[in-house]
Amino acid sequence: MPAKTSLGPRAAARAVRWAIALPLLLLLAVCAPAVSASASPAPSPSGSPGPEAYEQPVLVHRKDGSFEWTKLYVLHRKETGAFTIIDSRGKEYEDLDDFRARNELFTEEDEITIPRNFPTPSDGKDLQLITVSGHTSDAWMWWSGGGIAVAVLVLTALILAVRARRESRSYDAWLKGLPDDRREPQDGGEAKTGP
Repeated sequence: MPAKTSLGPRAAARAVRWAIALPLLLLLAVCAPAVSASASPAPSPSGSPGPEAYEQPVLVHRKDGSFEWTKLYVLHRKETGAFTIIDSRGKEYEDLDDFRARNELFTEEDEITIPRNFPTPSDGKDLQLITVSGHTSDAWMWWSGGGIAVAVLVLTALILAVRARRESRSYDAWLKGLPDDRREPQDGGEAKTGP
């Protein structure tokens, strides 16, 4: 007959504590982000309310046809009224245009669906969504760089042409100031240039 094993009083108490604590820890892990997002902002040391943080779900349509949800975070500083967008990697952006230009999460072929007034939080009433590319094209930088180079070349050519025209006029004026006998062509059809 096998020997009976029984738990001592300490082991039994420890098992009961873990049986109660484990579900509470799981519940806390699942609910803590929702509770912290809806909580009011903590006051700053000066007594004024600190910045508020919002979580914005974003629907992403990838270029391969798949859909996924991701989150962006918005920090609202009440004292200045400024909004800062923070991505899942912790990188900060000034506004939606800045996010689309510099983010490394999406490509030009990816599309994101967000509220029209993003990053301003919406109250849920009359929510309008827009779909835009997840990343803006860098082609404008090449076009603007090329345009600047062409403008510099045209301006340089114009300056050289004006300078050449002025020199031509001053040479003509210099020729007019010479005595007639020095300007008249001689034998080879060339004007005299010396005494």
